[in-house]
Amino acid sequence: MAGETENLTGRQEAAIRESAVDDRQPDVSVIIPFTERDALLDRAVASVRQALAAAPEIRGEILPIDDTARRGVSRARNEGLRRARGTWIVFVDADDELGEGFFREVLLPYCYDETVELVSCGYEALAGAVNGQASPSSEENPDVGGGNASHSISADARVDISGEEECPARSGLFRRRFLDGVLCRLRTAASKTERERPRSAGYPSEPESSILTGYRFIEYRLLQQDTHVWAKAFRQTAITETFDETLTIGEDMLFLLEFALRAGKQKCVAVTDTIGYHYTVNPAGAMERPFDPAYLDELRSWKKATERLLPEARTFSAYALRALGVARVRTALMVPLKIARTTAPETWDSGEIRDALTQTAAAVREALKINGTFAGLTWKEKMKTVLFLKAPMRFLGLARKQ
Repeated sequence: MAGETENLTGRQEAAIRESAVDDRQPDVSVIIPFTERDALLDRAVASVRQALAAAPEIRGEILPIDDTARRGVSRARNEGLRRARGTWIVFVDADDELGEGFFREVLLPYCYDETVELVSCGYEALAGAVNGQASPSSEENPDVGGGNASHSISADARVDISGEEECPARSGLFRRRFLDGVLCRLRTAASKTERERPRSAGYPSEPESSILTGYRFIEYRLLQQDTHVWAKAFRQTAITETFDETLTIGEDMLFLLEFALRAGKQKCVAVTDTIGYHYTVNPAGAMERPFDPAYLDELRSWKKATERLLPEARTFSAYALRALGVARVRTALMVPLKIARTTAPETWDSGEIRDALTQTAAAVREALKINGTFAGLTWKEKMKTVLFLKAPMRFLGLARKQ
C-alpha cells in the first residue's frame, strides 16, 4: 500500500489506510472521484466504512481520487480502475452516500457467485431534495426512488404549452397558423392513446430481484433510463472498457452500454430494487448552471449509443428501439430548455446558440427516424417536439416564461 499512497492528499491517504487492514486482496474497491470543493467527501467515505462494517464477510478498500485539476470525472474513475485491487468495483460520487446495507444486502448474495458480473440496486434521494426531484449531478438526472436515472424533462423545466381542457391552438399561445392543425390533431389522437397505453409504454417490468442477460439489461434497465454507474457493483475482470474521457456528460451511459453489450446473451446481471445508494440533490444542478457547449456531449453520447445499438437491432425488441429513440428526443430537448433558462434572450441569435439549436434539431430528427419513436412520446412531448422543430425561438421564449 505504500506505493499506492504516494503523491496522494492527506485525506486520500487516511481513507486508504483505514480501509486496507491487511495485504490480502480486497473483495471490493470503492472509487470516489472528488475535488477540493467537495465538502461532503468525508461523509461519503464514512458511509462506505459503515457499509463495510455492516458486512464483515467483505474486505474493502476506499480509493478517493483527486480531480481538483478538473480533468474530468471520467479520467478520475479511470485512474481509480487502474489502482483498484478488489474483485468488485463500486463507484460513489463524493456528495453521495452508500447505503448501510449495500454490501450486506445487495452485493453479498452475489459476491462469490462467479456467474454474476454486475449487481444493480435501487436508490433514493437524501433528505433535502428539492421538490422531490433530482437535478443532474455529473451527467444523469435520477428519478427519485425508482431505481432508474431519468432523462425526461423535470417538472420545473417543463414547457407547459397547453391546458388540460382546451386545444392549445385555441388557447392563444400560438399565433402561427401552420401549428394550429398539427397541435389539435396531436392532442386529439394522443389523448385516447395515453389513456390506453400502459405507463411503461408496453414494456414488461422485471421482478423486484432478477438475473438478466446483458441484452436484457440494456432493454429493461439502461433504455428505461438506468444510465448511471453508481448504485452498482462491477466484477473487475469483466470490465474491458474505460470511461470516455472526451465526454463530460453521458460517459456513464456509454460505459454501461459497452459492459452490457460485451455480456451479450450471458445471464450475468443481478438486479434488485433493494435501496443501497443515496444521492444528493444539487439545487444548482445542470439545468441551473450557465449553458456551455460541452453540454452538447449529451447529444454526442446518445448518438454513439445509437451507432452501437442499431447494428444489433435484431437482438432487441421493437420496444427497445423505440425507447432508444424516445431517450434521444428527451435528452435533446434538455438543450433548448437549458439555453432558455440560463442565457439571456439577446444572446439567442449568437452563433454559439444557433449552432447548439441546429445540432439539437439534427439529433431530434435522427431519433425520429427510429421506428416508433414519435408514437412512444407522451402527447405533451409530441407537441414540444413539433414546436421546437418548427419554431425553436418560440420554444425558447415559452420555456423561459416557466
